[in-house]
Amino acid sequence: MRKSKKNKRIIVILTVLLIGIIFYRYFSIKRKTTECYHDPSEIEIHMIDVGQSESILIIQGKNTMLIDTGEMFCGKEISDYISNVGIDHIDILLITHFHKDHVGGVHRIISSFDIGKIICMDSRYFSTLQERTWYADLNIAQKFNEFFYRRKIKRELPYDENEELKEFSFGDAKITFLCQEKEEKNVNNKSIVSRVDFGNFSALLMGDAESEIEEKLIEIGSDLDVDLLKVGHHGSNTSSTSKFLENVNPEYAIISCGRNNKHSFPKKPVLKRLYKTKDIKIYRTDLMGNIVVKSDGRNVKVFTER
Repeated sequence: MRKSKKNKRIIVILTVLLIGIIFYRYFSIKRKTTECYHDPSEIEIHMIDVGQSESILIIQGKNTMLIDTGEMFCGKEISDYISNVGIDHIDILLITHFHKDHVGGVHRIISSFDIGKIICMDSRYFSTLQERTWYADLNIAQKFNEFFYRRKIKRELPYDENEELKEFSFGDAKITFLCQEKEEKNVNNKSIVSRVDFGNFSALLMGDAESEIEEKLIEIGSDLDVDLLKVGHHGSNTSSTSKFLENVNPEYAIISCGRNNKHSFPKKPVLKRLYKTKDIKIYRTDLMGNIVVKSDGRNVKVFTER
């Protein structure tokens, strides 16, 4: 009987050790970073191909910003991509909203890179279980990071103490938060909407914001006229209205969506509206893989994986 108990203890200990080793190896920060040159006179916007989810890497000189972390199992894919383009740190990790396809991979990202700060909305304004669940997951990831790697990460809100949305320098670029609705019940419409300016080049990153937010941005007189539009909500028909596209008037549009996804994103009416607005060049991760937009503040170059 004693021998049986002893064997059970040994099995439990070995199992715990094995889980610990697997867990540590999965979340290990020791990564090989490829040496890559990033022209400090350019800004780069990388739409990482993460299937039916979303993650955007922005590089300007030595400054790096990651917007969203894709699904839970996209974390490794994203961290590998970031390392392969020569990045070993993330100055800003921006979570646009707490849906699993935008924050699910946060554990892997937080444990894989030195992160300056995380910007996300205040948990006081959560209205759904999904938001609370993924916010709790973010907190666990940060606590894990503090315990194992002794690294604390600052947390900031997208608005200041006067409840005004922030704008800040990002190297030689400027990031402006145009919207982050707190009282919305529709989680997509709580997305942090960002504008990026670098010289005469500009980009509008919509997160999953839908038509109600597009209408609000027009009504409050936001500066929407940009060169590049990151299409809202993966090309869903809930976004990218004709009126909005006329105000944005982009030359380029990028869409993050999965190949043969169950939602059939991007929707055909959205593509028609994009084509009808003017001769917009459309880039899609489902067809083209990773998409990289580079600009020196005047000219724009777009590179695709496929």
